[in-house]
Amino acid sequence: MNKFALEYNIDLGSSLEAIGMSQAFTSHADFRKMSSPPGRLSKVIHKTILEVDEDGTTAAAVTMPELRSLIGGRWEPFTMIVDHPFFCAIQDRETGEILFMGSVLEPGEIR
Repeated sequence: MNKFALEYNIDLGSSLEAIGMSQAFTSHADFRKMSSPPGRLSKVIHKTILEVDEDGTTAAAVTMPELRSLIGGRWEPFTMIVDHPFFCAIQDRETGEILFMGSVLEPGEIR
């Protein structure tokens, strides 16, 4: 079998709106527990990668929401400057299970 790589990208916004999440993309969205000032979703991007070669198979997927905040009566993108290394973890509140953890050793601007 020859080695190959596949990559897939999609903006899930219209699909999420079609299944009933349209309010999340409007000024009526309620993300106060995630963002201050309040915000709304502007995009939800999904990306998958699959690589097969003589060493095996590697697969990865990520879904990234883009949250825009309301500042001064208009929507502005949120920018955060992280200027030192840090560790982060995502933990399930009910089970205590660690879902993701990682270190950022060379941080920069995150959009």
